[in-house]
Order: sequence, then C-alpha cells, then structure tokens
Amino acid sequence: MSDGAFETWLIATKQRCESAGIRMISKDDPEFPSGLLSLPTCPSFVYVKGSLPKQKSVACIGTRSPTQFGAIAAKGIASALSEGGWSIVSGLAIGIDSICHRAALATRGHTTAVLAHGLDLAVYPRENAGLAKEILDAGGALLSEYPPGTRAEKWSFVARDRLQAGLSLATFCMQTGVKGGSMHAVNASVGLKRPVYVPEVPERYRLEEKSAGILELMRRGVAKTIEGKASYPTLLSEISLLYAGEVSS
Repeated sequence: MSDGAFETWLIATKQRCESAGIRMISKDDPEFPSGLLSLPTCPSFVYVKGSLPKQKSVACIGTRSPTQFGAIAAKGIASALSEGGWSIVSGLAIGIDSICHRAALATRGHTTAVLAHGLDLAVYPRENAGLAKEILDAGGALLSEYPPGTRAEKWSFVARDRLQAGLSLATFCMQTGVKGGSMHAVNASVGLKRPVYVPEVPERYRLEEKSAGILELMRRGVAKTIEGKASYPTLLSEISLLYAGEVSS
C-alpha cells in the first residue's frame, strides 16, 4: 500500500471507529497491549470497545463442547484466577470460553474477549451477543485486530488465537481434543516461552475425546498440571512470580 493509499485508509478507518464507539490503538501508542509486541506477527493496530485491563492477564481457553469435567474445571480455575486479581482473556466462543468469561463476571473481575471480526459487526457467535454486552457493562473489553467491516473467516479465528496468548502471561487450556482449535493458542504461548497449564484429568475422564489434547500436552511435557482446588493457592503464587519478573525486567 502506498503512503497516500495508507493515509486515505487510516482517515476512513478512524472515522468508522469513531462512529461505532471503537478505539483504534496503534502499536506505538502507550495504551497498546505490551504483550502483543512479542508476537512474531504483531498487528499494527488493535481495535477496542470497553476498558483494557489495568492488571495482569491470563488466557483461559478450551473446547466449544466441554464434558462435565471440562465445564467444572474451567469454572473453578477461571474463578480462582479472577478472584486472585487476574484478568481473564478468552475468545467469546460457546463452551469453555463462555464459562471462563462468566466466571470472571461472577467474581466481579475483569475479562477481555478477543474477536475474529470487526467490532462494528454483530457479535459472532450470535448466541453470545448478550455475554458481550455483559462484559462491556461490567467494565471489560472486546478486542480485535480487524478494522470495522471485516467479517469473520475460518483463518481469522486461527489468527486471533495468537492474540489471546500474546495478551497473557500464561495460558490455561481447560479441555481440548488433540486437534482442537485451542491448540493454536497453546502453541503460540509455547512459542512466546510463556507457561501453559492444564487441569489434571481424573482417571474416569481419561477416555473422553475432549480430554485427549490435555493428556497429550501432559505427555509431551508442554503443560504444567493443576492438581485440583487444593493446589490453587500454590498456582496463584507461582504465576504472581511470573508477573513480578515481567514487571522488573
């Protein structure tokens, strides 16, 4: 794109953002989420509705079709993280994402939903339009790397997963199949050398297809295991040390 064409695009995009109540934040702006700058493909702009977190963030992700085990684990872990002062980043999908966003809202915490389309368009999936409003009403944020008018495509969901990892000091994968979409965020987190956590899978749930990805991450030594509620205090202390190290570096 030539300089002239870029200027024309920039002016038009800013106007569309202003009319839709969207903030357009360039990567040289102090408000730009610093964690994204470490991504190999950092977006030049992010588009935001609502308020970005003032505190540390973690990604809480997982399958759109959780089993009872996945749903319980996601709610418990996300709630503990939110109560511990962490903003919950997820993708507003049905299933695990929705559970984690709602866990943050229920504990009066902050949550950021990363979307795969322009923020002036109807929320996808439509079932979560109400949840998106709740997030904004509670002081949370909707974030996208896509300018107004950009429709969601299959590839944009894959691309947005790296933003979830980039925004977060750690990624919590609650439940996924081996080829689940959540693996994109997991791989991005590993590439950024940021830790990945998974819940320990009880023996009775280990044959479930939706637990296979968790077991694979454990087998490969990619993820650290959360061993139930009793380990939450230790977990919170461990990730708080990550935050302290990030601030001091």
